[in-house]
Amino acid sequence: MYLVLGMAKLIAAPTVVESAGNKPKRIEEFVGNVNSGTSQVSIAKMTSPGGWVEPGQTPEFDEYTVVIKGMLRVTTKSGFFDVHDALPIYVRVKRWWRRKANGCSTARRCRKELSIWPCVYQVFRQRLSTGTSSWII
Repeated sequence: MYLVLGMAKLIAAPTVVESAGNKPKRIEEFVGNVNSGTSQVSIAKMTSPGGWVEPGQTPEFDEYTVVIKGMLRVTTKSGFFDVHDALPIYVRVKRWWRRKANGCSTARRCRKELSIWPCVYQVFRQRLSTGTSSWII
């Protein structure tokens, strides 16, 4: 749901959308096809349980991911990156890659009673048709 005034659009709340992967993951889309009718950009907050893995993908757009809390393993055909708290990663258009929420990277980041550590990250997608863009995070 959103409110339009002239050229501005206030989006009242995110929409929860279905996710892919081996475990349930919560995706809250703030801007995108589902929530605002915007096809050029998707901005979503995702919360994944430890051990969550998505199928590999080769998207038709650039993808920007910022890990807010936890650790996300991003695998490409050339290797992998372990992306930790407050770090971004950028994967270019038409490149194969896969994300996995690995959980804690060190024992001091986890409480002992937790067997699964949630990984929370923001995703910014820029479609081919829009050219370059700048993000304030």
